[in-house]
Amino acid sequence: MRKPNNYDILCTDYIEGLIGEDFKWGEITCFAVALKTTDHIYNTDLFEQFNEKGGEDLLSEEGSKSHCQNGEGLSFLKDVGFKEVSKIHSGDILYCVKDGWECTHTYVGGNFVSAEIGGKVALIPAKTLYRHLKLNSTEYLLLSCHQ
Repeated sequence: MRKPNNYDILCTDYIEGLIGEDFKWGEITCFAVALKTTDHIYNTDLFEQFNEKGGEDLLSEEGSKSHCQNGEGLSFLKDVGFKEVSKIHSGDILYCVKDGWECTHTYVGGNFVSAEIGGKVALIPAKTLYRHLKLNSTEYLLLSCHQ
């Protein structure tokens, strides 16, 4: 995907509107936040494509966990052009697996944004997330769709 000149602004504006939204299966999850942010920046329909592929399963905890355990989120990201990078930029994704769940955190302005089960969409300082991942020996990937 070709990066628009104003992608930082598009990313920040979109994420500001999500902060504080309640987690909701199939609509407001960490993966939905990542895909919807990408859709907003690049004028794509990745969120819709993923939901069509996952169907009703994504509307429940049990169905979503099954998708996560099969690595379907990472497979989808790679299929639509996300590639592993060594340096992260606004709109890029940090991907990891925690307790059987695929977790995505979208990078914006020195922070990551994500939605946690039972919580709200929130910002996490990048240094805090990296420290947490290191302390828990959690492997992660940095993914980007920029060209």
